[in-house]
Amino acid sequence: SPLAMKNEFDIIVKVPTSMLSADILAKVNASSVAAFPLEDILDINCWLATLPQVMLDENGSRVTSDGGVGFGLAGFAFDLSGFSLDAECIACESIGATVLPDLIKLIDQTGGVAVIRNGIENLISEVALGDWLQTTLDRLVYDGSRLCPHSTGYVEGAAPSDFGGTGLPNLSRQAVETIVFTTAMAAEIGFLVFSERHRRSPRIPTDPLSGQSRIAKEKRRFVDFTNLSNTFLGQYADMALDGIRNYVGETVEAVAGGSSGVRLNGLLRDYLFQDGEALDLEFADETFTAGGVRVTLHSLRFVGLDSATALSILDPVGPQTLGNKIAWDHLALELNVELTMLDVVDPTATEEASTETLTLSVGIEDVALDFSLLLAADESVLGSLELGALLQTSQILPCLLSKIDAIELTQMALSVGKVTVPTIEGFLSAEMTEKISESVRFVFETYQEELIEALPFIVDESLRVLLNGALEDYRERENGGCPTYANSRASDIIDFRDLFLSKERATEVGGTGEAPYGTLVSFVKKLMNKEFLAIDTDTGESKMNEELIRPISKSLSGVEGSLIIPGDLASIELNDVEQFGLDFLGLRIFDARFDHVDTVGNVVKLLEPNITSGQVLDNAAVFGVGPEGVIA
Repeated sequence: SPLAMKNEFDIIVKVPTSMLSADILAKVNASSVAAFPLEDILDINCWLATLPQVMLDENGSRVTSDGGVGFGLAGFAFDLSGFSLDAECIACESIGATVLPDLIKLIDQTGGVAVIRNGIENLISEVALGDWLQTTLDRLVYDGSRLCPHSTGYVEGAAPSDFGGTGLPNLSRQAVETIVFTTAMAAEIGFLVFSERHRRSPRIPTDPLSGQSRIAKEKRRFVDFTNLSNTFLGQYADMALDGIRNYVGETVEAVAGGSSGVRLNGLLRDYLFQDGEALDLEFADETFTAGGVRVTLHSLRFVGLDSATALSILDPVGPQTLGNKIAWDHLALELNVELTMLDVVDPTATEEASTETLTLSVGIEDVALDFSLLLAADESVLGSLELGALLQTSQILPCLLSKIDAIELTQMALSVGKVTVPTIEGFLSAEMTEKISESVRFVFETYQEELIEALPFIVDESLRVLLNGALEDYRERENGGCPTYANSRASDIIDFRDLFLSKERATEVGGTGEAPYGTLVSFVKKLMNKEFLAIDTDTGESKMNEELIRPISKSLSGVEGSLIIPGDLASIELNDVEQFGLDFLGLRIFDARFDHVDTVGNVVKLLEPNITSGQVLDNAAVFGVGPEGVIA
């Protein structure tokens, strides 16, 4: 693993002066002590039996006691004056680990160590004076008379009571804030040590075509991206791939006050982002409870994916290797964690519980990523794939990956202009938020240049390896993920309303609304209607002219808006046409040319299901809109 490393440190805690004061309350029965047999003098249970007995419920909590609390702390004070931290590397495999002492000093300079010290003092005091310690002592007293041989309450052969353990003490909000602060500092230190390891380590160059040599050894016919027309996809495959590249990478003007960028940005907002602003990935029930606090990893949010300023994708740099380049104005990652303070003993209960969200954010600016992807698929295997297996959008990726022989990121080259200071928002008090922000900002600003230098190596040497491992694991889990299409309708005749329309719309016009043919076709139809058939508000014409007809006509004829069909379209030859006094009559139509076909108006229907018949598709278009009509 690229994350594997072994570092041994001495963490040095210096406490020049400290103070501990504990007032122990013990109501010891004088008669029990006087009658105490010497043979049991070393049995702690017998000494506990000299204290007032405690009645506990089935959960091990106090119900009643003789004379109130008989054993516990009446007072407690703890102080760590002059507390400080340091670290010394004993045996470190990672050369980046040598910065750990310096990082601890930086955090100390911003008051971070003092925050941890105060938190430790408060936490120890809370535990000492809280219910958790008292419950633990009550259970010891409860068992004392049961386990002491000379006690009147002795139960022969009895074992210590099992109430399921005391667990961790319920934490106050202040204690939780201290833990969050300490965790944030530890994460910051760990990441900077990790980044320094990459920055200082010797470089191992990566080759975008490194996978081609492995593929070449296999005597099989893989899809060749440099010549797709030579595959089962036919002569239009290269043209289609070029069209996709040009379409998503085209620079478009700003819309609604936004900044200009590539068309991919709008597609992400319209079809991938849940709220039109970012990509949210929710975790599936990643929850744990400790100390009266329920921690739930809620979601990971990718911000700025729609800030791309330049894009070039799926560019063949080898027969089975695709080069991709993308530049973003900014990118940010947000981790949303829900914290629930439980006010009841039962850790699964939610009554009177409050839930708040803690958001951790970090971002980078002026980002450029150049990555190469090895994609090897046997033509015969891919060609035998049934169309029905791809009709469900959720099945497309696992299905295709199960048919691919190799997929690997062979190179990831990253450049970053700036790393924004990580922030933590929510849950924490204003004072604690300010302290975390100050410590994090000071450390990151100190190591800003080193971090920018290290990020490209982190991405290419570690992140790339992790992503390749994740891809391989996903392929293994989804192996055989191409289910055979099963018709759920009574009729085997396709109802175009269910095929082309959304479930809601199909129901409205007489379809089943159950998407029996999957969701892929209806998604493509929705995208086509919005991106290609909708009306351009600037020209009043269909977007089809600009987005489809002109690029396709130019690729076929070299002239935008003109279609040239070379060769014979039709020919008729008749001999001995006596009624016209002709020995021969010939008619030939060839080299047809249509000009100004990019004049489609605002009345367009393409593959639109008829609302009264499920087997009829309506198509309509008005050509010749503008000063010049279609010329043939």
